Amino acid sequence: REIHVVPFGIDVQRFQPRPIPRPASHEVRLGTVKSMETKYGLEYLIRAYALLRQRRPLLASRLVIVGGGHLGDALKDLVRELGLTETTDFVGRVEYENVHEYHQDLDIAIYPSIDNSESFGVSVVESQACGVPVIVSRIGGLPEVIDRGESGLVVPPRDPVAIADALEFLIDNPEVRAAFGRAGRARVLRDYSLPDCVQTLIGRYRQVV
Repeated sequence: REIHVVPFGIDVQRFQPRPIPRPASHEVRLGTVKSMETKYGLEYLIRAYALLRQRRPLLASRLVIVGGGHLGDALKDLVRELGLTETTDFVGRVEYENVHEYHQDLDIAIYPSIDNSESFGVSVVESQACGVPVIVSRIGGLPEVIDRGESGLVVPPRDPVAIADALEFLIDNPEVRAAFGRAGRARVLRDYSLPDCVQTLIGRYRQVV
């Protein structure tokens, strides 16, 4: 049978790049907007950040984890164990109407999921809509929602070294970060704008009826 895929659309008016760019001298803000659950692989993000801090001890950086979840205590213990308490923020769960502000606050967004049930990366699309370059695991549907090497990077799951390498590359190449951000925003406007997705879905229903 002929199959049509209508993607999950997002509000590209709410999720858009920050209105005022940061100065080049600010600390690099790395992070994720995901629940602290096993499937999202946040342990590997934290371990990657520890590697980055070891490699670049003089780099002004901060890890920001936005979301609630059952692994909160365990992940905070891991941060303490790795000596990252002073440079890591656990924001907790935020209301949807404020989520875009946390995406906009990031310089690089990382989605290190480890489970194939991650069928569509809504948060990845939201980050890209905000003009933020992304790093995603080669898992489930995450690689499908980015243009690899144009709006983001793909790394193997459960691989903190690969995440740290990707972070170093983007930190060392601010022009690439900016280009990825522009390309990600363009991709979302093209494929994932909520009004367009709704109209496409309505059209498909009309065809069926």
